[in-house]
Amino acid sequence: MAPEDMGKISNRMRFLFALSSVVFTAVLAISPVKDLLHEWKGYKRAYVKFAEARPDTKTLLADYHPGLDQIWIPDMNVVDRCTTCHQGLAQPSLAGSLVPQPFRAHPPIPHHVKDWGCVVCHRGQGAATEVAEAHQTTLAWEQPLLPVRYIQASCGSCHRQALPETPRLDRGRELLARLNCSGCHRLQDIPRPAMLGPDLTNVGTKVSREWLYKWLKEPRTIVDSSGNVFVADSFNSTIPSRSGNSRRSVGSSG
Repeated sequence: MAPEDMGKISNRMRFLFALSSVVFTAVLAISPVKDLLHEWKGYKRAYVKFAEARPDTKTLLADYHPGLDQIWIPDMNVVDRCTTCHQGLAQPSLAGSLVPQPFRAHPPIPHHVKDWGCVVCHRGQGAATEVAEAHQTTLAWEQPLLPVRYIQASCGSCHRQALPETPRLDRGRELLARLNCSGCHRLQDIPRPAMLGPDLTNVGTKVSREWLYKWLKEPRTIVDSSGNVFVADSFNSTIPSRSGNSRRSVGSSG
């Protein structure tokens, strides 16, 4: 190779090396900038600014630190970082609708929010540090925040007995028992009856398919006291076929 060609290659390599060095330096410079722009850090700075404008600044910032706040409940396998943004949850002076979210104090409850956090009752993704990830359903998390009207349901995760603070939960348990929902649905802490319904093993030897269809479509015309409900034709039409095939050969064992 001619010396002139060697010189051209050498110059090209120097240029590429210099360019890659600039790109590498830029990437290194971007990393700390990205760290400063984390969404949760913005809420932290906003809380400090909010607290400094109030007369009880020292109280509000007594336990403040600039890093992530985390509550770990190992017995429930819960990691909760919600208090990173919800800084005022346990501050009585921040109660009331005049205090902006996410700095408003939590309404009085029997549990201390600094010990239990938010996820145990409100659901959501406790380990997340962005609003969308923490509050909403995402590809990696299928338990968004519970609407307030359902929040009493979370009390049933720990409390099996009736509570004066959870009338909706107690009413729900009453309905589950009265309507015998466990006859079809498996429900935690609610024993399932040994017999879910009549044995249909040999029903095909006792009645015709036409009778089965009428029974499933309009049970009150067959048994007045039936508590069954009407279902769609597209669903009913398949059941008599299956039930009609439920036969057992004479002499076969059960």
